[in-house]
Amino acid sequence: MIMRMDTSAVLITHNSALNFWRWYRTAPISVDIRRKCTLAPGSFVTRVDALNAALKDAAYTTCTSTTDLFGPILHVAANKKSQRLHLESIVSHILQKSSTGIECYMIADNIYVLPPETCFTQVSANATIYQTLLLGMEWCGTYSLDRSSKKSYAYNLTPLCTVTSLKEYLKSTSFSHGSKADKTSAYLSFIVDNSASYAETTLVLLLTLPYKYGGYGFKQPLLNPSLDNQGMLIPPGTLGSLKPDLYWPEYRVAIEYNSREFHENLNSYGQDTERRERLEHMGIKVIPVLAKKLYDVERFDELAKELSTLFHKRLQLPDSFTHTRNELRTRILK
Repeated sequence: MIMRMDTSAVLITHNSALNFWRWYRTAPISVDIRRKCTLAPGSFVTRVDALNAALKDAAYTTCTSTTDLFGPILHVAANKKSQRLHLESIVSHILQKSSTGIECYMIADNIYVLPPETCFTQVSANATIYQTLLLGMEWCGTYSLDRSSKKSYAYNLTPLCTVTSLKEYLKSTSFSHGSKADKTSAYLSFIVDNSASYAETTLVLLLTLPYKYGGYGFKQPLLNPSLDNQGMLIPPGTLGSLKPDLYWPEYRVAIEYNSREFHENLNSYGQDTERRERLEHMGIKVIPVLAKKLYDVERFDELAKELSTLFHKRLQLPDSFTHTRNELRTRILK
């Protein structure tokens, strides 16, 4: 990759990069993300006039406001402390030095944004475990907060990254040393690829997080895997395949989440019923979960007990579990 020296470059970082990537996934128009490049050290500009000029170009290119693109507070990179801005609407950051430059994407003339993996690492460094896991599941999944319409979420999207790409980035950077890096690395082991909805994300976290974080400690399932007519795993997207929401292949157990958001008509309800019947015909135990079971703690406890029987796993909940479970549910259930 060729290193680019752009002395008028504005590099979008931290929460502004997060805001941009969420916007990009659900943008109502086709946006040309120019090829990935590497900015040479010392390229960044932090003069207010240059920032404003570049931001106007970004807004023109994407046909949207800079607030929608990057959020109410703009986070940008600065070359050195003496160039940092201290304004109400702009926060500048000194990035870790790299002799090989900084990988980024050019989104408009003189405007660059950090890749999702870098952004995730920056944001998670000062986030809670709940915020980190929810963001990781969203970006490694196929849904997103929908900033382009009045709906809460958008679906059937391409993942921004994978658990593997996040781990590889963390290992490749100098950020991989220290307590914050250790925390982020540990949290990555709790994230699962390919969640199709926020409800699936909460199911996974509630069921699989360790006891000390309020979960039931079950093994992580596969999310929306493709199965053939015998219930065997096949390549994703294979024509005619079945895709259970949560699936534990070693136990041949699946969870199907049913929500009004996905079942607003009889046709979709009938399709889910047919899918469940086909899975059961393959010898797969299918457990339907309605929203009322997800949000009712006693009913969810019953689900956990049912899974413990199917998985031959005895639940050995510590005395502190009720508190940590309730804390987890408070933080992630909406």
